[in-house]
Amino acid sequence: MRTKTVLISGETAEALRSLAREHGISEGAMVKELVSSAKERRLLKAMNAAYAEMASDPGDWAAYRAELRVWDSTLSDGLD
Repeated sequence: MRTKTVLISGETAEALRSLAREHGISEGAMVKELVSSAKERRLLKAMNAAYAEMASDPGDWAAYRAELRVWDSTLSDGLD
């Protein structure tokens, strides 16, 4: 595994230690979790923006809703 040294303020270092302690994990594992959460938030923000853009066009939104109805009909097809 490659390692990287990152300089952070004392305040941030203490916050990291505290979070890691609360979660019962190492500081490195906490950083990994925080980075993963930040990436997930960025993805969700982009998805929300895309849905908002689609919803702003009545034709696109109607087509999306129609496709959802088609997919929803498969819920009662008896297949797992």
